[in-house]
Amino acid sequence: RELATPGNALVYFDGFVFDNMDYTGGVGYSGLTIGCSNYNTIRRNEFKNFSNTTSENNNYGMLKAMCVDTQYYNNVIQDNKLHDFSGGNAIGSLYHQSKMLIENNHIYNALGQGSGPSHNGISPKTDVRDFTVRGNKIVMANGWIAGYNNSDMKQNIEFNYNLFVNTGSSRMGVLMNWNVGQG
Repeated sequence: RELATPGNALVYFDGFVFDNMDYTGGVGYSGLTIGCSNYNTIRRNEFKNFSNTTSENNNYGMLKAMCVDTQYYNNVIQDNKLHDFSGGNAIGSLYHQSKMLIENNHIYNALGQGSGPSHNGISPKTDVRDFTVRGNKIVMANGWIAGYNNSDMKQNIEFNYNLFVNTGSSRMGVLMNWNVGQG
């Protein structure tokens, strides 16, 4: 489940279905994790039926990028469908990413926070810079559409030409700059 490649490998994931991702314990669970590498493309995949039933914040998500203390560059998440998820993120947690593009994804049918501490459409988290979120459609009845639990976004953060729809009563949308300054 982890895409672990050498630092400059070119990996292209296209047309996969990740289904029935249930988790009840451990650290850092996901459907697909972009490991510590550059130039990955995750395109035209479907991520569905993700459920986290633990109460810890261990970066649960259907699609995430986890690296520690080193920047990774030019990763693309494009044209994916992410739906039917609870207790975690559709895209995220995202760590140490530079020049990342998240484009034309459709995120929908968030089923609730469950026991988890966060529930996001997109969750950029630590040392994210030169980051573009463009042309996505995110429709959620609960949780944060983007940004909750981000702690260290750096510079050149762009959200443009997206459709964000909150269909629930909580009216939570995009939360930025809750912890430290961002560019």
